[in-house]
Amino acid sequence: EILKKESPNDQVTPSYHRRKLVVDQVREYLAQLPDKAVTITELCEHTNVSRRTLQYSFESIIGISPVHYLRMSRLNSVRRTLSLASSDQQSVANIASYWGFWHLSQFTQDYKQLFNELPSVTLGKALQWQTNLLEFHPKKNQPDRQAGA
Repeated sequence: EILKKESPNDQVTPSYHRRKLVVDQVREYLAQLPDKAVTITELCEHTNVSRRTLQYSFESIIGISPVHYLRMSRLNSVRRTLSLASSDQQSVANIASYWGFWHLSQFTQDYKQLFNELPSVTLGKALQWQTNLLEFHPKKNQPDRQAGA
C-alpha cells in the first residue's frame, strides 16, 4: 500500500544548493570573460568539479547540458559581433571561427535554429545599417525654411 501512495518531496535537497552554486559560478565566470571562447575543462577547473557534476548541475538547474549552454552562449556572442560589424572585411566565417565554431555548416544550422535567420543575413543587416548611417548627413549651415517665410 505504501508504494502505491504518491507523496512528492517538496523539500529542496542539499545537492540542489550545491548544483545551483556551480551553475551560478559558471555564469559569473562567463560574464567576466565575454570575449573568450571557454571550454568545459576550464569550467570544471574554475568550479572545482568533475565533468559529471557539471553535467548534473546544469541539467538539474537549467535543464540543458553545459555544452549546450556554452554553444548557445557562443552563438549569442557571434550574433552580437555580427550585429556590430562595421566593414565588409569581417566575414561570417572569421567571426564564427573566432568564437570557436569550426564546422561552418553546423554553425549555420545551429544559428538559424536559434535566431531564425542565417548569420549572413544578420551581417548584411549590420553592414546595411552602417552604410545608411554613413550616407545620412544632415545638411548644416542651411537657413531655416521657416525663418525666411
